[in-house]
Amino acid sequence: MYYKLSPLIDNKHKYPQVECLTPFTAQLLSPWHKFGEAPKLEFKLQKGAKLSDLLSTTSGPACDLLISPKFFDVLSQFRMLDYQDFESIILLKDEKIIYNWLHFYGPNIIEYINFKDSAFIETEWTFPKCPIEIKSFEHYLSLKEKDPSGAFGVGIDKIVFKEHFNMDLFFIFPFDSTIYMSERMAINIIAENLSGIYLEKTTRIVE
Repeated sequence: MYYKLSPLIDNKHKYPQVECLTPFTAQLLSPWHKFGEAPKLEFKLQKGAKLSDLLSTTSGPACDLLISPKFFDVLSQFRMLDYQDFESIILLKDEKIIYNWLHFYGPNIIEYINFKDSAFIETEWTFPKCPIEIKSFEHYLSLKEKDPSGAFGVGIDKIVFKEHFNMDLFFIFPFDSTIYMSERMAINIIAENLSGIYLEKTTRIVE
């Protein structure tokens, strides 16, 4: 069983919790590649928002995480997709609080995908259209190159991994930006009583 990880959003939690004070730097982060030198990332806690171990932000890639050092310590005990850990500053009135920005990068997750048994959906400007057969990552890239407008895309309906897959935290790049985690990681996170986190079981990842 796998779970989807996202910030907790309800009537009691303001969204987004933080405003990025370095938006142009955050825009340079891309899931396609590792970032060069450590970026300067600063955020301001929004009025009415509270600090939590996972903070919601509209800046940077949707697959990156802005988390507390406590949350990072928990995650670092597990197997994760390639990532970079950048120190980030959260401004709270006259106080500066250090957080971790986890930047996940690289399409190396595709080497674990069993394309034959997985199911994909063609999208147009990210809107679902119809089922589509994707034979390999190279096949996807060839289809993408045929559409200079950039409208063509592919989402996931079902992902089956090869037998040697053993990651606990990952996203299915470039087909999906959702962060997924293993059941054993989810159990550990719940036990640690981390705040600001919403976990939802998913049927998209088939074991």
